[in-house]
Amino acid sequence: MSNSKPKPLAPKIMEASALIEQKKYAEAEIILQEFLLKFPKDGVAYNALGVMYKNQNNVQKAIENYMLSVKYDPKNSSPMVNLGNAYMQLNDIEKASEYYGKAVRISPKNSEHHRLYAQTLLRLGDRKKCITSLQSAITLAPKDVRARMDLCGVYLEMNKNDEALSEMDKVIIIAPQNVQMRLNRAIILKKLGLLNEAISYTDAIIAQFPKLVDPLLVNGNFYHYNKGDFEGANKYYARAYELEPENLNVIMRYCECLLNSRYGSEAEHLQHSYELAIKMLDKGPIPVEFADGLQKVFLRTSDFAAIEKLGGRERIFDYWLRNMNIGALHNQLGRVKTIEDRLNLVKLHKEWGKRTEQAITRLPAPPTLRHHNKIRIGLMSSDLRDHPVTYFALPIIQYFDRENIEVNCYSFYPKQPDKVQEFIFTQVSKFTILPTQSDQQIAQAMRNDGIDILFELGGTTFLNKVQVCSYRPAPVNVSWLGYPHSVGLSEIDYILTDPYITPDDKKLLIEKPFELANSWVTLGNLGFPEVPIVEKIPYKTNGYITFGTMNNPYKYTPEGIAAWAQILNQVENSRMLFVRPEGGTEAFRTNIQREFAKHGVVANRIEFVPIRGKHLPNYNKIDIALDSFPHTGGTTTCETLWMGVPVVSMVGPAFFERLSYSNINNAGIKDMCAFTVEGYIKIAVELSKDIPRLQFLRQNLRAQIRQNPLGLQQQWVRDFENKTREVLNIGQKSAA
Repeated sequence: MSNSKPKPLAPKIMEASALIEQKKYAEAEIILQEFLLKFPKDGVAYNALGVMYKNQNNVQKAIENYMLSVKYDPKNSSPMVNLGNAYMQLNDIEKASEYYGKAVRISPKNSEHHRLYAQTLLRLGDRKKCITSLQSAITLAPKDVRARMDLCGVYLEMNKNDEALSEMDKVIIIAPQNVQMRLNRAIILKKLGLLNEAISYTDAIIAQFPKLVDPLLVNGNFYHYNKGDFEGANKYYARAYELEPENLNVIMRYCECLLNSRYGSEAEHLQHSYELAIKMLDKGPIPVEFADGLQKVFLRTSDFAAIEKLGGRERIFDYWLRNMNIGALHNQLGRVKTIEDRLNLVKLHKEWGKRTEQAITRLPAPPTLRHHNKIRIGLMSSDLRDHPVTYFALPIIQYFDRENIEVNCYSFYPKQPDKVQEFIFTQVSKFTILPTQSDQQIAQAMRNDGIDILFELGGTTFLNKVQVCSYRPAPVNVSWLGYPHSVGLSEIDYILTDPYITPDDKKLLIEKPFELANSWVTLGNLGFPEVPIVEKIPYKTNGYITFGTMNNPYKYTPEGIAAWAQILNQVENSRMLFVRPEGGTEAFRTNIQREFAKHGVVANRIEFVPIRGKHLPNYNKIDIALDSFPHTGGTTTCETLWMGVPVVSMVGPAFFERLSYSNINNAGIKDMCAFTVEGYIKIAVELSKDIPRLQFLRQNLRAQIRQNPLGLQQQWVRDFENKTREVLNIGQKSAA
């Protein structure tokens, strides 16, 4: 309180405060300004003015008045807390922490001050002081569940799940009817590896409170993200949507699950997802927390105008980083335009890695090479099944040097093994499935197995656990295959590349290159079977050139489609064929046709084949494949070449812009690569006129691949093993 006769004037402050609560700001300001004319050093009045300005979202003006309040009333903790709140709104965590800390020192027995201070300490990475502050808050107010909930959250971040569950049980004793607390307990059970128990626990809550959406969302999330059961998840999400069709969080969860649903009609699920996403967009400015989910929908349906409505990238990127959602950046690889964009992606990944590693409790001591009789290689991925990752990992599994090497596989895939996974079981030294264990437990299991070098194959993609690498599970850790960018963890030493993929600008990689002699991949037998190639190119049957792509739509850009349209405009009567499951969806077809129409290409020149799986025969309908850019094809480029179809690609500076560059060169047709858009268009147009070469490639490219690095599986495995020995500094014990 101010020393300027506060007691007689307190009613005026109270009157103004009541007006502020009623949002009658003009009347409140008149009272406060008149008051300050009489008592210009009254800190309480300045504090009230600050609250008024903050309520009107004028944070800077609020801070000015709070500062005056502190100046004239330095022993009052209220303006200190208000300053902390204001700086939190500005995302200036250091300043917020400074003022919350001052509030704690002024009023050390106020539990809420300790709790707010702890939140900033957590954001600043000081978990030890954060826990101490929260424990002080709990001691001062043992029945206030907020501090206990915050403490539970800190324990979860630190993977101290048992401590988190213990704290949560105390919360439930205090507030047994609090549904949110009980749902948090279910989430902790899941983190402890007790997924089925967590689902049953939540089902009991749903039965007790059938009109609440949150329990439905929790179980929907368990089925969606942990069981990989999209049909089961959609049943919960659909019930939640029926209850609250205007709830943005409900719409988003349902929307994302439909986007990933492959059962029944995939096209119908995608169309429904798109319609829900448009419904969200039509409601006005999109809250930043929904930007990731919506970008996935709009990229997959090529609605570039909708993507632009999601808001500024800097704001979205900052939110993703603060919430440790680095996986959202996968869809941003294809959105880069400048070298600064590319370097910013590297910076974001590195910062994510730093924060991830700061949050963990490290295992006791880093592992060292154990010099076994055999080198122990670990392959870590949830995609060691019938999946594109396995198309390229399988040669190692089939042809590794069993006399000198052991291969252990680690997967987190929650469903029953398919035939491919069962085959892998028979080929490797050990196959361990760890779907519910914590990252720390997984890393410890790998250490116990004595892995010398671990290859993580999934990055931040769905169901993979790259964070395991932050615990240093092996003496040497390498990224490969699943994510065409540096992950960002300092505990990942290398990223597997080749002379074509390694960027010229070393700043575009975080890890050291684990550079193989020729190619970063070879074509395994699984993904590249002997599918018949039609002898005649489509041109000879149709009378016109058919360009085409099977690349994933998240790689499409307006600039890329503009280049495709220019090619079609220069090649008379040509067609563009999209062989994608999205082709069965009205939204995708409409948006693609609209983009081409902007450049004068009419809809009847754009064709679609909606298919997922068993798509290889459809390459027989394409004369020339046009690669996406800047994010090029990988698996798709390999498939295209395998089917005798030349791929025209544009090479960029970053890793993800050079995948096709590697594949095409290692197939022996390097003249298909351009380094400018103009060059890209020129190659495609000139190739469309060279019918004899198109015919020759159709009949001979597969055989040519078998004679080049892309198709020499066993030679590739020897190169891989030799590089592994080189990195481990282990001499070869016997001839391979």
